[in-house]
Amino acid sequence: MNNFSPIPAKLLLFGEHSVLIGSPAVLVPLNDFTASLKFPSKEPNHDSIVSNAYLKRFSSYIHSNSEWFSEHIYLEEFDEALKDGLYLDSDIPEGYGLGSSASVCVAVYKAFGISDFEDPAELKLFYSRLESFFHGKSSGIDPLTIHARKPVVIEKDKIRYLDTDQKLFAPEINVYLLDSGISRNAGEIIRLFKASLITRSSGMILLHPICLF
Repeated sequence: MNNFSPIPAKLLLFGEHSVLIGSPAVLVPLNDFTASLKFPSKEPNHDSIVSNAYLKRFSSYIHSNSEWFSEHIYLEEFDEALKDGLYLDSDIPEGYGLGSSASVCVAVYKAFGISDFEDPAELKLFYSRLESFFHGKSSGIDPLTIHARKPVVIEKDKIRYLDTDQKLFAPEINVYLLDSGISRNAGEIIRLFKASLITRSSGMILLHPICLF
């Protein structure tokens, strides 16, 4: 039976973009926002039609890279659902780094996945390929965190899940999520980040000063 349960957002506390070059990262699921796959209960409205069309483009990407996905996603079942008007109902803000694209990947895999991965590294690779539809280059850690619904620590090639009741900070430390009112395009930011890397003969990778402001 398809799993259409709500999918949470995520928050990357440390390692934004630098995780792409091997820096540590800490991510947590964020249940304040969610996304759910649904079928229209009546005549489709504008939002559901737009979402359905976007999911169809996502399906085309999956089909065009079937060597990566055919063993893990029921493609025909996904396509039949799209014909029936399947869409994503989401209140996860886009362009805020909260995992709006990652939630699409997890929602589709949770609903139409053939089997789960035992190795977190393999699941991360699968999601990195799936989310690359949105960004051109994805580390896979955003959907990995959302999929696990647990805090995730990435250290080089090691992936560690934290218990949901495990405290990330000392009691006197509070973390706040503030809305700057400025959205951004993740793909463009990643492109600028990679373009600003400077590789020295010592093997060190430094950021161009423009990235520090």
